[in-house]
Amino acid sequence: MKKNLVLLLIILYSLTFTSAHGAIKLRSVMDGSFKYDDLKTLEIGDDLKLIESQADVANDIINQACVLYNENKSELAFHMLNNVEDKNKTPLAYFIMANILSDYEKPLDAIFSLQKAIQLDEKYYKAYYNLGNLYAENNQLKNAIVCYKNTVKYKRDFSYAYFNMGNAYFKLNDYKNAKKSYRKAIKYNKNVAEYYYNLSFTYKKLDDLKNAQKYLDIYNKMMENL
Repeated sequence: MKKNLVLLLIILYSLTFTSAHGAIKLRSVMDGSFKYDDLKTLEIGDDLKLIESQADVANDIINQACVLYNENKSELAFHMLNNVEDKNKTPLAYFIMANILSDYEKPLDAIFSLQKAIQLDEKYYKAYYNLGNLYAENNQLKNAIVCYKNTVKYKRDFSYAYFNMGNAYFKLNDYKNAKKSYRKAIKYNKNVAEYYYNLSFTYKKLDDLKNAQKYLDIYNKMMENL
């Protein structure tokens, strides 16, 4: 899901939902066969540095897994994170795991991981956003809207969340709230052509043809300048 902050466009009356922006040498963990007891010490030249706790080891593993994830080595990253004890997993660990699970089309497991991330950090707006997208993709639109609202509660200027919230409202035929959401998306990012297109389409649904044409003209002009 590192690649899952994709802008959405209402085309032929059809809506889809996408997800969020998203994260970050222990030689013995590279093959995934590590054990905590094996990692109590790290060799530094001729010296040995004592690792004080399993939490310290877990943080090293999580950081290394993030590096691997960013290098598109998702399977190894997931294997490393999955072998960290739950008590030592961080919100970021669960977030990355959810991204990988979603990429491998395991939405229920991804939802569970994102919920765990939020339990550990109730202000983790990226987790709310990705959770909203997963709910939307599974047509749980009201749950998706709740998640998008929590996203902007903790990240007010996150225009993508308003945009996808508008898409959820649109699919529920709640065009007034869809309009409000799209306008908020434009307020925080005026440079995304799709925002104007969806707003135009929503005004058309509301029989406000003047504004529908206004925003369609803006969309067309932006597309000409690409």
